[in-house]
Amino acid sequence: MSSVVVDREYGYVILSAVAIGLQLTMTGMVIGAQRRKHGLKYPDNGSGRYSAKLSDEAWVEFNNYQRAHYNYLEDAPATLTNLLTAGIFMPKTAATLGAIYVIGRSFYSRNYQAKGADSRYNGLGGLLRLSSFALLGVSVYGVINMLFF
Repeated sequence: MSSVVVDREYGYVILSAVAIGLQLTMTGMVIGAQRRKHGLKYPDNGSGRYSAKLSDEAWVEFNNYQRAHYNYLEDAPATLTNLLTAGIFMPKTAATLGAIYVIGRSFYSRNYQAKGADSRYNGLGGLLRLSSFALLGVSVYGVINMLFF
């Protein structure tokens, strides 16, 4: 039987991944609250029969929340892949970048929900992309070193 030995510090990487999963779940729960607030039933995702009855302001509000959540769903697989891969090579760096991602995602989502797409990267929301690209860079660097050096 084979076994994989993981550095103890990889636990911090796993902690960052769990924080991302928790944050993603909480973002989804906020959508449930928005559905109840605006009376939107499933399967309406913000562009169906129920949402057609909303005022323009209510429709924009719901869709800003929905897009913040969808963007997280779209981004999570690549981010988690890069986080877990980077963590194999540089666990402390990866875990730190994962924590920065969570902070950036929090600001990104709040900005998007409050002010729309044009405000999503304002303030610390930009940390989201910075940490994503850094995780990708650490992953690529580690894999190249592993394969060729």
